[in-house]
Parts: sequence; structure tokens; C-alpha cells
Amino acid sequence: MRLAGPILITSTLIAASAWANLRPPQILNSHASRLEASWSGTVLSEELSFDCPAVHNGRARPDLRLHCQARAIYSIDSKAAEDVRLRFLYSGGEKVHWSIGSRQESSAGRNLPVKNPEGENAGNCNFCDESIVLKEATIETPLPPGLLSIGVTYDQLLSLKEVGHGYGSSGRFEQSFAYEIWPIKGWKRSPDFAIKLSINVPPGKRWLGLGRRPVNLKCTGETAGQSEPIDLQTNSGYSKFEAKLSTIPDRLQCSYRNPD
Repeated sequence: MRLAGPILITSTLIAASAWANLRPPQILNSHASRLEASWSGTVLSEELSFDCPAVHNGRARPDLRLHCQARAIYSIDSKAAEDVRLRFLYSGGEKVHWSIGSRQESSAGRNLPVKNPEGENAGNCNFCDESIVLKEATIETPLPPGLLSIGVTYDQLLSLKEVGHGYGSSGRFEQSFAYEIWPIKGWKRSPDFAIKLSINVPPGKRWLGLGRRPVNLKCTGETAGQSEPIDLQTNSGYSKFEAKLSTIPDRLQCSYRNPD
């Protein structure tokens, strides 16, 4: 009986110590991007492309500059010449590059007072120097009548979420990004309007560098709190993923990681 007490107390202290030293996962939330504009023309189609970095392996501190080189292209039919103001919101690089027909321009991103993604906190990030800021880039431009394309090229900062970590060990990171599609629902669209989605992610290397490791990438379309999976076509899951969206969601949400 005299042995039971000390053993029980020691076990309790060990369990309490283990729980006390468990840390939360590292999480860094970035803002979704979106284009805001008002024009009288008809939007014929949209292309979204994201050229993203490989999955961070979790063995070292993530680079907070991890980003996808992203581009959104809108094909429109303007019946008459008009002046428009284009406003782009995003988290990422210092500049946004615009293409209006054959004309190329750039504008600097201005930090907005909003510090954290709407409806979210910055997450548990002990390696972050500051919160992720929301940026705004604008341009005022004349649109000639007829068919033309409007393109926005920018760096999309990735969100990071640590998974599979434990006491005394780092985990693996899931990388993600989001694009707000809902502004296009306020524009006049052609009856056969659709969005072409393209995502490139370099494959990882298998043990000893033999062969390629497929990427586990998933995208969903979110509308009114409901999520629907997007059917992505891929070349064996190695690098390029494509989809055509005929039903338009409010938001595109994509995440990728190495398979378990």
C-alpha cells in the first residue's frame, strides 16, 4: 500500500508534464484575393492559374514568403467605350501587374488597416514577425469597345497549417490559398460563362530521390457556407491540375500537402 501512492503521483506528474509541454500546431492564415470592378460589358469567360511552390517538408521553419504566382484573366465584350476603376485585394507581393488588351501596367499594393483574414485570427504562429496584411491595388483605365481581355498577375501568399506534429517534433505543413469569385455574380455574364482553373505544384521526391512523389491537392467551391468538391483532372497527380467550373461558387478554396 505504501508503494501505490508514490507510483500514482509520479504517473500523474508525468502525464501532466507531457500535456503541459504539448504545443499547438503552427498556423498562418492569409487573405483571399478578389477583383472588384463595375462595367457595362458582358463577361465571356474567366481563367484562374496558380503556379505554386513545392510542399514544405516541415523539417525547418517555413519561409513566410511562400507564394503562388497567380493570374486572373477576364474576357469581356464591351459594347461601348467606358472608363473603369479596377480594385484588387490580396495578400502577397508589393506590386500587381495589369494587362488591358495589349497594354501593360503595374500598380503598388497599399496596406489596408485590416490585419487578419476576415472572420479568422492569425493562428498560432510563433515564428511570425507580424500579422498578414490585406493589400489593395487599383487602376483607372479606359476600355475600348469590342472584345478584349483584362488580366491581373500577382503573388498570392500561401496560408500554412501544421499537421501531424507532436511533443518534441515538428510536423508537416499543408499549404492553401483562396480566391473570391462572388464579385463576378454582379456582372453581366454570357449564357455559357465558365471558369477555367489551372494549378501547378512541383512533385516531391521519393526516398533516395528515386521517382516522384504525387501531391495531394484538393479544391472546393464554397457558397453560402456549403462546400462542394471540384473535380480536378491531373497527370497522375504529379504536377498539373485542371478543372472547368460551369457552376459558379462564391469562393475557390484549394489546399495541398504530401500524401500520408
